[in-house]
Amino acid sequence: MAEKILLAYSGGLDTSVCVYKLVEEGYDVIAASVDLGQMEDLQAMRQKALKLGAKEALVLDAKEDFVHQCLKPAICANALYEGKYALSTSLARAIMVKKLAKLAKEKEITLIANGCKGKGSDASRFMLYFSQLYPQCQIVCPIAKWNPSRAEETIFAEEHNIPIPISSSKPYSYDDNMWGNSANYGAIEDAWEQYPQDCLTWSQHPAQGGEEIIQIGFEGGEAVSLNGEKKGLQQIIDELNKIGKKYAVGITDLVEDQIHGGKGRYIYEAPAAHILIEAHKKLESLTLPKSTLLLKQQMNAKWAELCYDVFFYSPAKDAVEAFILKTQKHVNGEVKIKLSAGKIEAVGVKSKNSMYNTSGKKIDLINGYECVKFSEVNENEYSI
Repeated sequence: MAEKILLAYSGGLDTSVCVYKLVEEGYDVIAASVDLGQMEDLQAMRQKALKLGAKEALVLDAKEDFVHQCLKPAICANALYEGKYALSTSLARAIMVKKLAKLAKEKEITLIANGCKGKGSDASRFMLYFSQLYPQCQIVCPIAKWNPSRAEETIFAEEHNIPIPISSSKPYSYDDNMWGNSANYGAIEDAWEQYPQDCLTWSQHPAQGGEEIIQIGFEGGEAVSLNGEKKGLQQIIDELNKIGKKYAVGITDLVEDQIHGGKGRYIYEAPAAHILIEAHKKLESLTLPKSTLLLKQQMNAKWAELCYDVFFYSPAKDAVEAFILKTQKHVNGEVKIKLSAGKIEAVGVKSKNSMYNTSGKKIDLINGYECVKFSEVNENEYSI
């Protein structure tokens, strides 16, 4: 009887080749895709896995977990790794592995495969999260073991009639979900050159002209309305992605510091993430006192770093997140965002918890130089 192996399946070049190779090696392959709101047709992806020889092909719905466990706190933390990357893939891996580990335990499967090459941060995320959530399992990395170049792997797929979503002219590797899309490989790897426009799959090119004003409402730091209409966070994210793509906002070209100490260049598209974070930061500037804002900026950066570095399920991340969420009680109000080609600008903000000119107290000036009644001003810090 063939041994079962669970494959984290995305339908891209690496995992498609994985299905073929694992079947060839005699395994019963269970290909599992985790639905995090990505743009791909997951049912078509499932059928492709079956045609490649998988015994089962499953789609696991994790959208709600992703929104509530990852994206809500990410917005509260204004989470941008190294000040730029909205952590779309980093956060997704935490939820993806949690879902896959649960499935593997239910099916009593101890062999887990992925399509990582072992060169970037993703391989570390799979290994470390599985070691935390399912330490009894054994990780198998067929592509890393084979270690082909991107071109060699593409040729292998073509020679074995494996359908793949890339070509020699567009060899990019993508990973997407509702929070963003990442691209690497190909011409992107040359940090001296501007990234190729054809690597962008979300953003309209050229960007739409003109400008558009949108209004986002927050309660307790959470986005709850768009243009005056109450909506769930996932719906707000989906709609902001559609709007933001037209103006090509939220594109990030980053040479980032990776988990293992190396560096990698990625092109990220995350319009909704950057719009929501910009709006949330603007509202915090109105509703949080100085000392809280300054300390929270450090905690925001630490939260993003911990999530990037595979500490999503750690006590350290939980403690940092608890502080961040504690600060959000008074982050209530509305923010106006202006979108234009490649630009996100917060142009208006209001809140019932505003610390701006709401107490009625005035700072007396002596000869235009000296501020008095400092204690009256400073007590605003303790009044919220």
